[in-house]
Amino acid sequence: MASKTSWTLPSPPGNSLDTLSVPTEKSPLHVSNGVAMRRKTMKEAEKPKKAKYRIVNGITFCIEGGEPQELMNPQAPSYIDYFWSDKGDRSGFDVIREKHVQGKDVIKEMMDFFKERAAIEEQYARNLNKLSKSTHGEQEEGTLLAAWKSLKAELRQRSEAHSKFASKITETIEKPLFEFKESQKTDRKHHEQLLEKSRKQLQSLDAAIDKAKQSLNGLVKTSGKMKRQSSINGDVKIGDDMKKLEATYNQAQRLWVDNMIAACRDFERHEEERSAYLKDRFLAYIDLCVEAQETTAQALTYSTNMVDNINKKADREFFIKKKGTGTLRPVDRVILET
Repeated sequence: MASKTSWTLPSPPGNSLDTLSVPTEKSPLHVSNGVAMRRKTMKEAEKPKKAKYRIVNGITFCIEGGEPQELMNPQAPSYIDYFWSDKGDRSGFDVIREKHVQGKDVIKEMMDFFKERAAIEEQYARNLNKLSKSTHGEQEEGTLLAAWKSLKAELRQRSEAHSKFASKITETIEKPLFEFKESQKTDRKHHEQLLEKSRKQLQSLDAAIDKAKQSLNGLVKTSGKMKRQSSINGDVKIGDDMKKLEATYNQAQRLWVDNMIAACRDFERHEEERSAYLKDRFLAYIDLCVEAQETTAQALTYSTNMVDNINKKADREFFIKKKGTGTLRPVDRVILET
């Protein structure tokens, strides 16, 4: 009894045992009909079958202009709809991964920027503090001396404000940026491993399918030259193997698709989070600038008032009272009285 299978080996074009009749001497018409049927079969076989799909780097796609596919996220442009094909030697996943890596690099650049910004503020604070301790203006007196002292006091307060500003830049911007960058690293590596593994599996299965097709075509040509038998075990085995290989490939491709969807969604979410987080850090920096300006403005207001209070008359009076040597003025000397 022949073994049961859902697949049958196709006959080679023009040599179909089902369409060829064996000519006999008693049936010349039967012979001509057999030849006609054979020619018809060959013509049909010569017509190329219209491909329903195309294979690109081991992945099966519908042919261009074929049945349209609906977008998975029609409401807005999304990674899950626009990165399925390869572009040159780069896959769609490589493109979105590169975008993710670039985002990480920009975060590093932002960290370096604010690190340098904090260093500038800290150096500025040290210079201000040093200047506030100088002896400039100490020879002044009265309201001018008070103005000098207020300026130095303002420098000290400004120095403290900028030193705190530098510390806050480090604590509230630079360090959190590093933590945010590291938090996205794990997901990226996870998807890289999954997609690389599933893509290699697809390419391997695609190569196996091509090899099996070549074996099948060779067997079809060979079987066409052989006498028809009730069952050809080799044919059946190759057919069953092809069906199993097809099922394995489709399952692997569906897994790759699922992995791509998960990667696209995660990377898109990471990019949205990165954009929102950087915006938040920029706003935090602006708030720190405003806070530092308000602190220095208060000190500057005091200095402004002291400068406005400079009074040349009062300073002159102060100087006279402090340093005056007497009110008696010289008079003419009389040597000989007349």
